[in-house]
Amino acid sequence: LVDAKFFPDGERLLTLGARAAIVWGPKGGALQRLEHAHGAYAVQAEVLPDGRRALTLGSDGRLVLWDVGSGRELRSFSIGVHEVVRVLPDGDRVVSGVSMAGAPVAIWSLRD
Repeated sequence: LVDAKFFPDGERLLTLGARAAIVWGPKGGALQRLEHAHGAYAVQAEVLPDGRRALTLGSDGRLVLWDVGSGRELRSFSIGVHEVVRVLPDGDRVVSGVSMAGAPVAIWSLRD
């Protein structure tokens, strides 16, 4: 297990392993599997406020936006070596960066 995040409904859980993210239901049953499009290991997962989309960050420098219901990749970003991503409260933007003093951060739009 690399990361785990609850959905806004407090019932579902997104877990992230090295090669896949899994959405778990309230009774522990797997509801959806998101196969990584990352060429390397996934390192972080985030659930968006709408509960319909999720993000995975890979060590390959790709940030992938997923449709949780279908398990389909909606969009991907080549963001380089970033260690941390956080979804802004509006659910339309993501901030990413590295854990080094003075390092710049980037803001990415999730809108089409």
